[in-house]
Amino acid sequence: MAKQSTKVSVLFLAVILVVGTLFFSVNKTEAAGGTTHFIVINKANNQLAYYKNNKLVRTFSVATGRTNSLTPEGKFRIVNKIVNRPYYTGKIPGGDPRNPLGNRWLGINARGTNGTTYAIHGNNNPSSIGKYISSGCVRMYDNEVEWLFSQVTVGTPVVITNSSKSFDAIAAANGYKVSGSSQPSQPAVSGLKKGSRGNEVRTLQQKLTSLGYDTKGVDGIFGNNTDTALRRFQKDRGLSVNGVVDSATQKALNGAKPGVKPPATSTGLKKGSRGNEVRALQQKLTSLGFSTKGIDGVFGNNTDAALRQFQKARGLSVTGVVDAATQKALNGTTAS
Repeated sequence: MAKQSTKVSVLFLAVILVVGTLFFSVNKTEAAGGTTHFIVINKANNQLAYYKNNKLVRTFSVATGRTNSLTPEGKFRIVNKIVNRPYYTGKIPGGDPRNPLGNRWLGINARGTNGTTYAIHGNNNPSSIGKYISSGCVRMYDNEVEWLFSQVTVGTPVVITNSSKSFDAIAAANGYKVSGSSQPSQPAVSGLKKGSRGNEVRTLQQKLTSLGYDTKGVDGIFGNNTDTALRRFQKDRGLSVNGVVDSATQKALNGAKPGVKPPATSTGLKKGSRGNEVRALQQKLTSLGFSTKGIDGVFGNNTDAALRQFQKARGLSVTGVVDAATQKALNGTTAS
């Protein structure tokens, strides 16, 4: 009986050692993986940078402590990752829309804590992003912290500072060898619509504003003003006016340059004409509310009908030809 008990004890001990080894290996692997990617948070401008393979991948706007001392500065590590962490202070369960911690928690071991006090996390108040408002944690938009959560592992280094230096300079000062440009590639904006939030919306707002379509601010929130600006852009470019950054709108945005308007129409265009000048005519007519049923560079029946409607509405000779008077009216008319 004693021998059998000894065998059971040895077997039990062996199982514990195997499980312990596996657990240690996972955490060791994650910690080792942290050397290839790291996070830099600069309180001076409330920006967070994510580096992978020593290259800057993305930057994000964040919120930090309402006083400078609340958000700790130094070199830390992510020590836990939690989905829908409860807000114990307010007795609010994880996943509840009222939860001020949002849907992702990346705990850091700042000031000798174990990842339950300080963290990079989401929030239930998107308007707080970019401000000095937290009790010490670093807040992000929920959709952006979800992305970051999917990229990092336990053990990922986190540098928090308050500096006038670039992210690359901060990284180098903390012993990281960075390569490539210090500017991440412009985030894609396709699919954005009213209600979207984050840096991609901020990029859209900056682009629209630079093109003369004022979004009344660059705050990363796709609200009524951004929706109106986008629809004006779509209308002026002869696109489907749906308030959504679809593939056609994205292409038009990427190709548009500040201060450059669609080309003016030329005289002499009529049914049967083809080319970029016809395309410009179609864009102009469509933006003014005279739909050509497409922007294809072919002056067909639909473009002819739209032009005649425009001429009639402007009191011009209804000829279906872009004569001098029609060209002047087209070039001098702006979309309402």
